[in-house]
Amino acid sequence: MLNELRPVEGARKKRKRLGRGPGSGTGKTAGKGDKGQLARSGGGPRLGFEGGQLPFFQSIPKRGFKNVNRKEYAVVNLVDLNSIISNTSLFKNTDIVVIQNCINEIAASDYKILEKNDH
Repeated sequence: MLNELRPVEGARKKRKRLGRGPGSGTGKTAGKGDKGQLARSGGGPRLGFEGGQLPFFQSIPKRGFKNVNRKEYAVVNLVDLNSIISNTSLFKNTDIVVIQNCINEIAASDYKILEKNDH
């Protein structure tokens, strides 16, 4: 039963073997024609090249830039911070520097303490 399974006729196609003599039909130049940019190895224009016409990506206006040194901040609300401090005995009778150090260790990135929910 399983040993009788075969792919449907035409589902599997043999690959084209290039440069294998004149009898193959794709010998010598391997279907690339004679000379020219497309016949060379690695030939062909770069991506987006439009034959000398101003490429589309160059003709559209550019806006702004991506800052490679951009910093991501973890937002910490003061209200949330106060509720955490009041609910846990860990932070009782500790100064703000100790709390900041705790936050700094918890947050993977830098943080900003906000008074309200404005970003």
